[in-house]
Amino acid sequence: MGDTVGSMASVSRVAVLCAFATLALAGPAVAGPPGRWTKVHDADANTTEVGVARSGSGLLNVLWTRDADNAVLNTQVSANGSNVIGPHAVFAYTDSSGAVNSSVGLVPAPGGGLRAFFAGLYPNHPLDVGMATATSSDGVSWFVQPTLASDGRTGTRSPVYVASGISGTITNNGVPISIWGDSSPGAAGYHVGTSSTDPDVHFGGPSATVGSPNVATDSASGQVVIGWNDLDSERTLVQSIAPAAARTNTPGGQAPDALERVGMATRDGGGIFIAYLRGTNPFTSRMAVWRFGAGNPMVLSPKNARFPGVARGRDGRLWAYWVIQKANYRIFAARSNQAATQFGAPVKLKPPANTVNSVEGEGTASGGALDLVALAQKNNGDIANYHQRIRPGITLLAKRLGNGQVRFRTRDAGDPLATTVTFTGKTKQTGPDGEVVLAGEPGKKSKATATKNGYHPASRRVKVK
Repeated sequence: MGDTVGSMASVSRVAVLCAFATLALAGPAVAGPPGRWTKVHDADANTTEVGVARSGSGLLNVLWTRDADNAVLNTQVSANGSNVIGPHAVFAYTDSSGAVNSSVGLVPAPGGGLRAFFAGLYPNHPLDVGMATATSSDGVSWFVQPTLASDGRTGTRSPVYVASGISGTITNNGVPISIWGDSSPGAAGYHVGTSSTDPDVHFGGPSATVGSPNVATDSASGQVVIGWNDLDSERTLVQSIAPAAARTNTPGGQAPDALERVGMATRDGGGIFIAYLRGTNPFTSRMAVWRFGAGNPMVLSPKNARFPGVARGRDGRLWAYWVIQKANYRIFAARSNQAATQFGAPVKLKPPANTVNSVEGEGTASGGALDLVALAQKNNGDIANYHQRIRPGITLLAKRLGNGQVRFRTRDAGDPLATTVTFTGKTKQTGPDGEVVLAGEPGKKSKATATKNGYHPASRRVKVK
């Protein structure tokens, strides 16, 4: 199968700038520190699905679409999380009868660059209907492949511009793979490479049931796995495509969330991990993370979870994130240990607006933090994507020893963590084992707090005996 990565022709920079003459490109805007939401961009609808990836410069890139211009745009968050920069023009479907899919994919490319996947309706143009792709070395200047990155032969193209979800990956030997959901019965597919003369591979089934697919490459073995929400069988399904194998169910994954891209990520050291809803109802199920091919999943939430996601972290770790939807919405994020066998204390966040419609994350920020992008809607109908940087949580445990003394232990995803603990007005450092003993007044309940630079603080109330 052909691949035009190295020999990709490009739309000239002049042509791109002309296409975006009507777009006002904003300068840097101040972003908030951890604990504060910052608007990245206004969104057209609650079905907007961004792509997020970190470039070699350390900047977080957020790829998105704007209906008014039929445009694909990229907005950046600085490496220290202090500024929002852009948007930068990627491509515009300039025909007045055109349209752009509200879902886009963005992946890190070899050498620290980026590759984008998107699709639109662009009559009488080579990039009409199928999958399109663009590359950038910095997230600012983009070079659009002038031919489709899916099967462009007459009568064989899938109508990707109305597909239910777009995503992609790059294999360990540098080959891009794009994937899209159904737009009509049997239209869901993926494409290996970027040659429009190579055939697409269709999956799913004869019905239009494939929603929000994703694809991931194992960083160690090179295995490639696809995942999707099958609305017909009511399951979240996965399948290895390299090497080829039969599809399989995620354990207990009988609550596909049709509005959220299936969470998939690899980790340093290998393995592919899938985030999904474990249960039988997408509104009452639990968030779970499962290592592909392993036994039982790790269940991370109580019931009423929505929008499960997982992202590659640093040093073999993963970040998991999800939303709990009850009377109101709350967003949660938790980081794993280095072996990705256990997750730490979840950090609870109040969302930036009344309703949350999706969340996407990138877990390799400075200090091992998570950059989270949440699509949220206010009661007045205003909808936008917001960014917040999240530090890992601290697990704070307490054991009452009697005589007014309490032994506190602090952990990071099960591993001892040296912290500072404050209790009843007294502050002490733990040892390297994360343990310290502090005294309080017997019979009285007091608040204990554990802090450490680079971590979200933890607190709990303890009644002394």
